[in-house]
Amino acid sequence: MRSSTEINIEVAALKALIPVGPWAVKTKQLIQFAIEELTDGIDKTADEFFKLTLGQQEHIHMAWEWKTGQSDENPSAGWGSLVART
Repeated sequence: MRSSTEINIEVAALKALIPVGPWAVKTKQLIQFAIEELTDGIDKTADEFFKLTLGQQEHIHMAWEWKTGQSDENPSAGWGSLVART
């Protein structure tokens, strides 16, 4: 499990991302899902979770894997041209 300091740094990095381009609305939503998973956690057994698209579910799961130490890929990484960084 990541420390609260690591999580806070990652949340700040996610908040610094500015979605751009034709997919900006969807990108912003994915970033918000990652922030919510890191800060509050998302109930992956709730009906609301299963109403999300598979891509949204996978993105939440990736943030959870990083938070729990099962992945080294930061949720704020890999956005490429979908975001600008402040």
